[in-house]
Amino acid sequence: MTSVSTDFIIDCFGKNDKYDYVKITTGDLIVIDFNISQKVRNRLIEIGYNESLIYLTKHFKVKKSLIIETYSKLIHDLDELLKSLSADNVIESNENLKDLFLYLSDKQKYVDIDIYESLITLKNDILNDPLKRGFFKRVRFKNKVLLVNSCDILKKITDVKKKELENFVCEVG
Repeated sequence: MTSVSTDFIIDCFGKNDKYDYVKITTGDLIVIDFNISQKVRNRLIEIGYNESLIYLTKHFKVKKSLIIETYSKLIHDLDELLKSLSADNVIESNENLKDLFLYLSDKQKYVDIDIYESLITLKNDILNDPLKRGFFKRVRFKNKVLLVNSCDILKKITDVKKKELENFVCEVG
């Protein structure tokens, strides 16, 4: 793989939670030469080991700390949303949802794709759910229990992901 293609992949996916890339510069050693000597093969292994060690000790912790910070904010925003959903407050829920997605607009690249898709599903469920009923035509959620449970589960999943990353960073660092 060329340096240009490696840089492109790192630019596209390098900040994402699920992907970690270590760019290994081999100099004038040709990595696709299958007839290399044991000495050259050992040199490639040494270069790969050293580059990986540099990544883990210098860059990995910084990257994962940014992702942990993003998940912490998402958990906080999901908690606020959960409170407004539990109170059956449609207007406040929509405001909390707006705040969550405004924050997420810059941070989407850091978030696990499954969590992001679950956030989109929750957003769509909330926006498509209100039903007018009761005195003074107060707007309430038709499926409040379902929305509260979905939000709570998503908050717990995000928290588990954050804790996994924290433990992983502690083990590496």
